[in-house]
Amino acid sequence: MISIKKVLIVLTISLITIAAVSAQNLYWENPEEITETDTRFPSAVSNPVKGKASAFFWEEVDKERNRIYISAQTTTDGITWRDDRGLKRFIGPINYSGEVPDVYSSAVNKKGTIAVAALTNTKEITVSISEDGRGFKKKIINNFEQPLVAPRIYATHNGGFILFASMGMNDSFKLYYTVSPNGSTWEDFKE
Repeated sequence: MISIKKVLIVLTISLITIAAVSAQNLYWENPEEITETDTRFPSAVSNPVKGKASAFFWEEVDKERNRIYISAQTTTDGITWRDDRGLKRFIGPINYSGEVPDVYSSAVNKKGTIAVAALTNTKEITVSISEDGRGFKKKIINNFEQPLVAPRIYATHNGGFILFASMGMNDSFKLYYTVSPNGSTWEDFKE
């Protein structure tokens, strides 16, 4: 006679196997290639305003010339993605040396404005803003005396943005920040 323990073990293993196979079919589509070049550091922002664009960003790397470009695709429905020429390499070229660095970050505020902050030179941050996901307006912030690293932009509770960057001085780094009500006008950086 078959014991109840053996039946339960076989039943449990069968159910786990069926669940695993079903999950693969239900939750994952076949991957699609969306870039043709060396691509790194993907980032996405989901727009809280219905009908406004959400975006997917990445760095395109040109290793032969030691250059980076930021590109994007946008969607308003989560299904159809726009691959406009205006979103391909909309930031760059950005020169680098050594390992490929992560030079940008992205955010979307509660008004639906998308912002991308990128370190475009050792002493320069470019903030690109889009209201519609079809094109970006650029604001260059370049009043720095020391080299910068790691710009990080975030949405604020009041619909603006806050931007952090580390500034290198004598083998040490200090963190600085600035705020903007809209992504286009920025206060002076503060320590």
